[in-house]
Amino acid sequence: MARIPVGGTATVDQLGKVATPGASAVLYLTRLGGTPIADVIDEAGAAIPGGIITIPADGIFPLVRPEVGALTAVWVSVNGGPRQWLPAHNLGAGSGTVADVTVSALINDPQTTTAAALQDAMGITPGDGTADATRLAINLTRGYDGNAIAPGLRSASILGGGQPGFNNTIGWVSQADLDQISTAAHPDRTPVTGSNAHYSQVAGYDNHAGAIASIILSMHSWTAPIPGCTHPTIVGGSLHKIRNGEYAAILGGTNHDVSASYVGIIGGMNGVTDATSYGVGALGTRTWSATDSQGTAFLAGQQLEAVSAQYGSLSGLRARLRHYGGRVHASGYFANIGDAQAGDYLLRRQAATAAASTLALDGAGALLTLQDEQAMAASIIVVAKGVGVDLAAAWRIDVAARRGTGASTTRLLGTPAVTSLGGDSGTSAWAPDVRADTTSGDLRLTFAGDGSTTIRVQARVTTCEVIG
Repeated sequence: MARIPVGGTATVDQLGKVATPGASAVLYLTRLGGTPIADVIDEAGAAIPGGIITIPADGIFPLVRPEVGALTAVWVSVNGGPRQWLPAHNLGAGSGTVADVTVSALINDPQTTTAAALQDAMGITPGDGTADATRLAINLTRGYDGNAIAPGLRSASILGGGQPGFNNTIGWVSQADLDQISTAAHPDRTPVTGSNAHYSQVAGYDNHAGAIASIILSMHSWTAPIPGCTHPTIVGGSLHKIRNGEYAAILGGTNHDVSASYVGIIGGMNGVTDATSYGVGALGTRTWSATDSQGTAFLAGQQLEAVSAQYGSLSGLRARLRHYGGRVHASGYFANIGDAQAGDYLLRRQAATAAASTLALDGAGALLTLQDEQAMAASIIVVAKGVGVDLAAAWRIDVAARRGTGASTTRLLGTPAVTSLGGDSGTSAWAPDVRADTTSGDLRLTFAGDGSTTIRVQARVTTCEVIG
């Protein structure tokens, strides 16, 4: 039997629409190409000609399902108004035979337009707790009857889904219980008061929205019930967690764990960010992590790690980014992630004196530091331009270095080969140089000007790196 509850019997798990008793409503079925249902009978077994019903005074109209092979959607038109979709649950069994179903919805009556009429019909109060009858915020719960929205929330919706042991909730606040979410069935989670998850939207199963304005259309996923977690989005995939931050988004994949703002993830699996790695992006990457690495991009691959390396990118298999703005790629490793990879780094400095100035990855103090037991071969292209004057020059430097245990062991392997690629007359005093710094353990690139010209210097360092 299909039952359409209307009017004063409405609850917050039904659409915020109401029909006036006595209104004439016509039911439609999509399988009939937009024509009214002709094979509907009422609870007593009497036929309902043309699918036309009259809303009774109590607002409840029971009807028995039509005998069809695939009932997909029911629509209704009240008093000749526009057709409204009636959401239904479990329409159509696997065999194609339609079982008795429950259609839980409210029929829209275009003549009922005031907030006061809605309040009276549905027994609701303004969502913001005020006495202003023009402002309403109705929650909607659909799907499995174990789905629930915590008391005190407004404008939140569970759009469907859920099943025993895997219900959907909005307003769950126990972090300990959230950490136990997995693919194993568990007792239905019960929302509690005090949540801030207003405006959240949830569908799928075993999803739990704790953060304000959460969107979760997934499986076994959740957003944290803390003030610092706001406007998170999870669409598709499973086992995702957004613990903190603003406007983080996960699309597809599985088992991503986000704790920072503005993170964007598409596909992949097992990604982790700490709270400082805001603005991280990952595309189709399997098993990756960002620690203190803002603005880093993971561009497909597997087992990639960024550690204190802002605004760089990684790709391939088992690469590790350690330097500001760097790009690294690997196709495997010997023993540890990042011990066999190639790198691409940019250094820069504006120089105004004849004394040698150090070029840095961030233009200030971030250096191209070697790791303990690392050897590095590098090809460096340097270009310099006088600010506001027609002077420029460029060079190529080929160099190799290694470091043992500790910065003091850093040294060059042979003499760097510096080749001029050309320059204007008036740049003969300009000179790049490279050395191994035994204090910081870095490959140190410097530039000396002519003392009278402000010069902007940019260098690209392409490396082959190995640790052993």
